[in-house]
Amino acid sequence: MKQPSRRRRGVILTLKGWDKFQASIAQAEFDDNAGDSFSLEELSNRTCLALHTISKILTRKELIDRSSLQSAFVAFNFELSKNDYTQPSSTLEELETRQANPQYDWGQAPDVSVFFGRSEELLQLRQWILEERCRLVRLLGIGGIGKSTLAVKLGLQIQSEFEVVVWRSLLNAPAVEEQITNILQFLLWALRKEMVIPESFDGKLSKLIEFLQSNRCLLILDNVETILAGGKVGQCRPGYEGYGQLLKRVVEVPHIKLVCIQVAHYLVETVISHLSLVLCKYK
Repeated sequence: MKQPSRRRRGVILTLKGWDKFQASIAQAEFDDNAGDSFSLEELSNRTCLALHTISKILTRKELIDRSSLQSAFVAFNFELSKNDYTQPSSTLEELETRQANPQYDWGQAPDVSVFFGRSEELLQLRQWILEERCRLVRLLGIGGIGKSTLAVKLGLQIQSEFEVVVWRSLLNAPAVEEQITNILQFLLWALRKEMVIPESFDGKLSKLIEFLQSNRCLLILDNVETILAGGKVGQCRPGYEGYGQLLKRVVEVPHIKLVCIQVAHYLVETVISHLSLVLCKYK
């Protein structure tokens, strides 16, 4: 007999609460620690919480009791509000499975080990994808302003929320069948599946969507401008119409999140603009 799913007790910080807590730590480091980062031990001593509890708070991957969050906030002279924490709705087994079996393919994504700024944009993007559950987000702007590194940083911050993360660059305008085949090969390996990849485009696309539908997925496409006509998602250059079908099918699946990075000199669909970078969301 199938056992009922266990519900998880406890809470995690919302993105707004996490940013609030991080800002309070940064201020305390500046005021009390000459700007040097606190170690986990120092955070533990300051909050009177165990090391593993501090780690849980900071990573947002495991549930903790609300009183521990309250103690952490009070230690940095902040009050914990109802908007600062939440109780996720999925079951414990789903969370444990997602954390134990992540499948990330970052391909040739740029290195972001040294990354500064863009905190407002990162917060906005996390809220759109995780809280507002937007299916498509676009990063637009002139070349060289950091769109790709911002997207990588975002992906690394939220990848624990997904079972599958795939990064692909369209820099040299690769054929759509080549890209779909490449992603399918990764998914077959990652998910330990055995299957003959269909020869037809429609067959490959249907099989890809089938795999993506069964896993919470983040798909990041860089240099999308190389296959688009007129800079609009869904309107593709002659010979690249298959990408339009791919994008349309992907955004129709509720738990697939798509991030498109695109060089654009004429920006129309402006939602937020910082230093020639534009973020657009589509629900």
